[in-house]
Amino acid sequence: MEKLGEGCSAEVYKCEHSILKQMRAVKIMRAEDDEYTEIAKQEFALLRPLNHPNVVKVFDCIHDEQKRSLYLIMEFIQGQTLEDFVLKASSSNKPLPEDVILTILKQLLKAVAYLHENGVCHRDLKPDNIMINPKTHHIKLTDFNISRKFLDDKKNRKKMRTMTGLDMWSAPETRQGIEYNENVDLWGVGVICYYMVMMFPPFNDSDEMKLIDKVQKCEF
Repeated sequence: MEKLGEGCSAEVYKCEHSILKQMRAVKIMRAEDDEYTEIAKQEFALLRPLNHPNVVKVFDCIHDEQKRSLYLIMEFIQGQTLEDFVLKASSSNKPLPEDVILTILKQLLKAVAYLHENGVCHRDLKPDNIMINPKTHHIKLTDFNISRKFLDDKKNRKKMRTMTGLDMWSAPETRQGIEYNENVDLWGVGVICYYMVMMFPPFNDSDEMKLIDKVQKCEF
């Protein structure tokens, strides 16, 4: 297996399905914390029924209690993060062409619309959670570990109040301790659009409280 990346609580590897001979990405999470294990299982349950060309597809979730590990089997996405894609263009002093930005934005909006139609709020939209093929500009939305199902099977709404995501990408209401809805994802789309056009985020400050204040006042 080829290692693709590593975080504070998980590692991602590239591997091949032994029967189908298709490439897969395997997210290996340390399952020492029961609460974290449950969150990972919830992510799988949320993603499994979804099927959209711009949303990462998951196939299976395996809990190895003996090794205290959880394996999330997903489609392998060829490419790089949107953040790296923009940074590469920025380092070359070449702004992204308008048609490329529009292509990416249309796909992102379609993905978000699909999620909302299926009662899912991503809650962590940012360039680092979007994979892009640098040649075709096809994107895939990833990382649903803090996403929330805001509609149950009977279309009843569930309340969302949890503070989630990074300050510079998150909607103001997620930091106000009030109930919010799926429209927080649209804020994320807008911030990502700004980032692609300007090649830097609209809200940034080394001081966390000042950053939150800028977002609340929409000062950029």
